[in-house]
Amino acid sequence: MDRPQALKFEDDGGILPVHSVGIEVSGRFPMSGWDLDYVGNLANGRGPIPDAVQGVSDLNRQKALALKLSLTRSGARSVSLGPSIYHDLIPAEPTVPGREGEIRELIPGAHFVYRDPAVELIAEATRVHHEDRVSGLVFDHLAGYAVAGITLGDWTPYAGVDQIDFDPGDLFFAGMDTDLTRVLAGVRYAVSHANTIKVEYRHDDRPTGAIHVFAVQSAFAF
Repeated sequence: MDRPQALKFEDDGGILPVHSVGIEVSGRFPMSGWDLDYVGNLANGRGPIPDAVQGVSDLNRQKALALKLSLTRSGARSVSLGPSIYHDLIPAEPTVPGREGEIRELIPGAHFVYRDPAVELIAEATRVHHEDRVSGLVFDHLAGYAVAGITLGDWTPYAGVDQIDFDPGDLFFAGMDTDLTRVLAGVRYAVSHANTIKVEYRHDDRPTGAIHVFAVQSAFAF
């Protein structure tokens, strides 16, 4: 019903750089039985704070580089899996004590997707590695999620987990570095080809306490 926490927009608590301005190329190398898909981009990197998007200019000469590879097998039962990597140099923020230096950012990740007429499984894991070039401090933040669903006619019951584990003390994520373990379960009903209804329960466990959420969503496609 909602994005995994790590993939939310930065001003909504996401820790991955989901907004960037640059160029992107993608394609596929056909192989026997399997295909190799690739997506690569070159872009202005992160700003000095998580929700700053650098548009027409970049505060340093280092561009963000990213590459994702997927080994894919298509058909009634499809599988896609592979690694990803992202590299950037985050500008300093001299107005924040302790943020006088640039931060080297490296984000390795991996994904797995399985689909057949009845079952769908999606999983992804990432590690956000930060190294302050002045203080020398190093931080590693872990995030991942997995969601599985079973289609029974117009009904699709599903369940999933979503987790973020922050390494304390990283000033770049100051104010949003709250660990999260989320467990969810729900059911999706296909009203028509253009409308679905979902009913979902989520249990969010944070250091500040647990939250129980019941939600209903009607989604339309045009």
